[in-house]
Amino acid sequence: MKTVTVDKTTIGEGMPKIIVPMVGQTKEELLMEAELIHTLDCDLVEWRIDFFEHVLDPQAVARLSYNLKAILEKPLLITFRTKKEGGVCVLSDNDYFNLYKVIISEGDLDLLDVELFMPSEKVAKTIELAHQNLDSKIKRNKPPQTYIDARYLI
Repeated sequence: MKTVTVDKTTIGEGMPKIIVPMVGQTKEELLMEAELIHTLDCDLVEWRIDFFEHVLDPQAVARLSYNLKAILEKPLLITFRTKKEGGVCVLSDNDYFNLYKVIISEGDLDLLDVELFMPSEKVAKTIELAHQNLDSKIKRNKPPQTYIDARYLI
């Protein structure tokens, strides 16, 4: 199995990794969640940006990612889960990919969750941009309400 090392965490070897989600709606809630998660013994943090009240402002998401990452001191996975995949916010495909483009280019993150059931050309361009701008990435194909097998994290 291939492995991915993010900061000091290697995914795909050793014990299963613990990922704790952040689902705050406001900046204040997210900062409080980050302070709490910082104290937990977890390996990674997933920020579900589809819950964030300012998710339609990509620059606001990118700016807040720096604050969260500084507090967490853990690898940060950013995920926008579309409504059709079980998320809480409706976003057009164009807005989804624009959001990710800005986050990749201007944000502070280690991993990005890209939904595969999107237009394949745009998925490929987003993954290419992530490879150019991030140290590592995760591409995940996960139906809503299921657990993902570790083989599909890489």
